[in-house]
Amino acid sequence: MPTSPFYFNKNYKLLFSDIKIMSKPLISLSTSATGVLGYVVYTKSLSSFPLILFLGVLFLVMSGSVINQIIERSNDSLMFRTCERPLVSRRIGYRVALLYASMLILISTFLIYYQSGIISLCFSYLGLIWYISIYTWLKKITAFAVVPGAVCGIMPIYIFWQYASGQYFSYDIFIICMLFLFLQIPHFWLIQQKYSSDYKNAGFQILNNIFSNIQIKTIIAVWIISSLILSLLLVVFGLVGSLVFIASIFLVVFVFFISSIYCLVYSNYSKLFNMLNVFSLLIMLIVLFDNILVL
Repeated sequence: MPTSPFYFNKNYKLLFSDIKIMSKPLISLSTSATGVLGYVVYTKSLSSFPLILFLGVLFLVMSGSVINQIIERSNDSLMFRTCERPLVSRRIGYRVALLYASMLILISTFLIYYQSGIISLCFSYLGLIWYISIYTWLKKITAFAVVPGAVCGIMPIYIFWQYASGQYFSYDIFIICMLFLFLQIPHFWLIQQKYSSDYKNAGFQILNNIFSNIQIKTIIAVWIISSLILSLLLVVFGLVGSLVFIASIFLVVFVFFISSIYCLVYSNYSKLFNMLNVFSLLIMLIVLFDNILVL
């Protein structure tokens, strides 16, 4: 097994596959795509969407994934689902991975600054630094690390809204950011429940270390119900205004509420995890279409 920190696979097909694993392009894309929501909420249009800014944020999110895997490679080696990652199996040396992450950061810096200037760049860096320092560090200390860590996930929404509006605060963006922040928290805890033994072996703090199964279900239920209430506040604050989409919000919230209670009762965490992803996507699409379309 190669041990050099500068090693990389000379088979470029395999190297490309390992780069994808490190940078998680699909997850990074889904995170960056929430920025569309922040932009549309203010502009009510996608006609002048800042694609260069979007690519810059995407590359920065990808760099965060690579750096996270560099930092946690020893922990990943103790987890069944991550023990075959490129850095753990030494298919790529950590200095090569660091060079790749640095290239992503440099490219994203140029793209973000080129289209939107220093303000967006500062908020982008804040999200990256928060993720690779505060959140990554807290995961080994507390099972509630995801609460402050979720701030990273809402940064694209705020960055694109701030770019479009030139402002720093409004109740509209506050409600949207809080909604997607709240949705991330049970999302991560459900992953922990699915891979609880892995997280324990790797030395991460999880809810199972301090709470009973009933207490864990109650905690997850509280955060889900809080997210559903925030979803309804989209209507109260006029972020969803047309009758068709208001009805859609209520229908989606009702169906997800009933389904989530069922899944929690029967400890079907995998199904609830998938349903939470679908719910988040549906809420995002409802807000997007309501703001873009005139019904």
